[in-house]
Amino acid sequence: MSEIKAILFDNDGTVVDTLEPILTSVRYMLNEVLGHCRDEDIAKFQSLIGLPSYDQFKEFTDDEDTIQLMIKTYRAHNNKILFDMSKNFEGLPEVLEELKNRGFYMGIVTSKLHDVCLEGLRQLGIDQYFEYIQGPDDWDVHKPNAGALTHACEEIGFTPEETIYVGDSIYDLQAGNAAGCKTCGVLWGVSDRETLASESPNYIVSKPSELLEIVK
Repeated sequence: MSEIKAILFDNDGTVVDTLEPILTSVRYMLNEVLGHCRDEDIAKFQSLIGLPSYDQFKEFTDDEDTIQLMIKTYRAHNNKILFDMSKNFEGLPEVLEELKNRGFYMGIVTSKLHDVCLEGLRQLGIDQYFEYIQGPDDWDVHKPNAGALTHACEEIGFTPEETIYVGDSIYDLQAGNAAGCKTCGVLWGVSDRETLASESPNYIVSKPSELLEIVK
């Protein structure tokens, strides 16, 4: 088995706690664009967290103009509240510091736009740990497609076998597994253990400090 040299992370729900601002903006958008926001709408959306906005919102309508309006409305609202409402996960900054000290290359492969992701990391004081960010505006193949991770591995100069992808959704694990990376599901995001286990990741961790036991 190849030694892990690079750690790629999902962003939302894995590195940054953004669930509250995301759901706040989704509720606003659904009411504004579709005229309703039902419990089942939020449940459906939560099952799609981890995908790019277009792939999420197309599950609510087949109309292309409506999908584009949903994206525009969501982003405009979310841009106003995201940074004030985002939080660090307890213990994760310290884990990132230790991983950096151990010499691991760290980056992010996210469905969030590149500059929005980077600014969120800066606001929380953790941007210095990441040498690479790939958003959907950087590369046109997205999770759960393997190409999202194989491209990132090519960009950072490590093979998938030398890379572990860490995420909180099934789409993260599907992409990582398909690319040939090792995968780790985290339980501090949107998914429970049973859901993550269904994708057969190499590891599942319940708190950030457990990452230090996986990559030594």
